[in-house]
Amino acid sequence: MHRLARYASLAGIALSIGACGDGDLAAPTTMSTRPEANVTGASWVLLLEDDFQRGLDPLKWSTATNIPQGRAKVFADGGHAVLVNRGHLTTVAQFRPKALGGIRISGKWKFLGNGDDFLQILTRSNGFPGPSNPFGETAQGIEFVAFGAGVFEDPNAMYIQGRGHAAGTVTDLLSRGSLVLTTGKTYRFEVVDNGQAMSFTLTDSEDRTRFRTVTARSPYLGESNHVTFHNREYCCLGDHRARLDDVRIERSLQ
Repeated sequence: MHRLARYASLAGIALSIGACGDGDLAAPTTMSTRPEANVTGASWVLLLEDDFQRGLDPLKWSTATNIPQGRAKVFADGGHAVLVNRGHLTTVAQFRPKALGGIRISGKWKFLGNGDDFLQILTRSNGFPGPSNPFGETAQGIEFVAFGAGVFEDPNAMYIQGRGHAAGTVTDLLSRGSLVLTTGKTYRFEVVDNGQAMSFTLTDSEDRTRFRTVTARSPYLGESNHVTFHNREYCCLGDHRARLDDVRIERSLQ
């Protein structure tokens, strides 16, 4: 658990583009209360939708399980996508946030196993584990991170950071609110990215007054622009399993 000390804990209020309301993670580069991270839009157009009732559609999804710790899997079961030990689930299509005027990614997430698991969603992603990363983290992209109450002494940690060439590009982090992520509960997530301003919201599906949002900015132009989902690698308390469902990816219509 030595590397967990590098995590930063932030807090947030709902703000997204047109919406209401780990492995080896590095601390955010700057923190700000500047309101410029707010972006508003009018409406959204659906680009991808999947409830996984028919399994993993190869026209929509690719997987990557070459994680140094092994035991990584991605599969569909009972109308859900199941992510095990940092198995990557990545869109076949690319969604470039800036060119599309902003994208919104939403769905449901549930930790199934140990309480020291992570939720990780990436935009502007290449969709593959970094070959030199000792924990199988995604090589490139903007990462939206939250981790469970069992990770370490702060159960509320949730933030946005860059991976690979995007590292160090995330600034103006702002967050308020509090939400403890526990095993067995379902959370609704919403990620909004317009190529500059970004927001990441998690909401307790049983009590929508309990939510947390982190916002930030990054000018990083992804070499690839896939959307990637994964959880934590096999380690520490053992296997890590999470369930993903009702995924929607939309573009802003302004």
